[in-house]
Amino acid sequence: MALRGVRFFFAPTPLTPEDVDYSQINRILVVRQHDQIGDLLLATPALRALRNKFPHAYIALVVRKHTREIMIHNPYIDEVFVYYRQIQNWTLKAFLDFVKRVRRYDLAVVLNTVSRSFSSDLIACLSGAKYRLGATDGRYGPPSMDPFYNLAVPMDKQNEKSQVDRNLDIVRYLGADTTDKSYVMVLTAEEILQGREMLRSLKIPPSRWLVGIHLGARFPDKRWPLENYTRLCDELIRLYGAKIVLTRGPGEEKLVETFRQGVKGQEHVFISPPTTLRTLAGLVRNFHVYIGNDTGALHVAASQKVYTLCLYGPSNPVEWKPPGDIHRAIRKESGKIEAISVEDVLAEVDHLFKNFEGQKPFIRSKKEP
Repeated sequence: MALRGVRFFFAPTPLTPEDVDYSQINRILVVRQHDQIGDLLLATPALRALRNKFPHAYIALVVRKHTREIMIHNPYIDEVFVYYRQIQNWTLKAFLDFVKRVRRYDLAVVLNTVSRSFSSDLIACLSGAKYRLGATDGRYGPPSMDPFYNLAVPMDKQNEKSQVDRNLDIVRYLGADTTDKSYVMVLTAEEILQGREMLRSLKIPPSRWLVGIHLGARFPDKRWPLENYTRLCDELIRLYGAKIVLTRGPGEEKLVETFRQGVKGQEHVFISPPTTLRTLAGLVRNFHVYIGNDTGALHVAASQKVYTLCLYGPSNPVEWKPPGDIHRAIRKESGKIEAISVEDVLAEVDHLFKNFEGQKPFIRSKKEP
């Protein structure tokens, strides 16, 4: 019934890129309102590509409430709208205001690389945009039959491909592209200083290597066993004289404190205070290496150009690893994260540390505060 309504009210006429009048695209609405932090960061190169293609356009972005922090001060967008998932967060006035704000756009882009979202598609329709662009997965038939998009890009489900490129494939349909596939999360000078002050508050003695570790993950099959992390910390301290900073998500206070007590050299292990996404970014940008499971925290670290080492279980790093050689991944063929050994991780850490010896990328610009 809902689909019939969409077809009746919106009934898009299929278009090709040659049918688009690019000179008339002055306002662009981008919809990327998935829950995961990493998903949004992986989409930021597509925003860069849109800004390259439409340098003078007004670009707005629709996201979820808890991912909005990522997009503050993003140089490629002009405004961020929040779409609440839970109906109880909406009043009639708030919903009508949202609808009013997302209207009057020339182009609506839905970055739907994983799955179709009815609410995202509907927002694109509500925008009133003459051109509506998104990836179609075939559920509604061929691209020409898609009830939401008149510029429908077939999803490439056959080839292993980074989510960065899957997002870019959508905007590439209109000729928007970039060679820079790095994440974008811009901190203010004050936030950078706050991160340094947070680090100083931990009173960490001088050390050659400062290693961040994130123990948690939303799903159990994405969590490397704690006993392995314990052994890893002991070896990092013994072999490299490293100091360890444990970061934590909501509700993980007891987890990290219990873990710290199990490390032999616990005086070398420090627990970060509670953080927001932005204060976490300000803190981790001071680490030499950040190690952890497949979580948003690792992607936040990657956005700050910190070397990362991510341990994967069922997720495929070909798709989900942050782009670039300074970001490493370990995954076993079985897809079981517990199959990764401490020795596997130490070998990758050694590789990263050797890169530091030659390039020292952790030395920040003197222009920064």
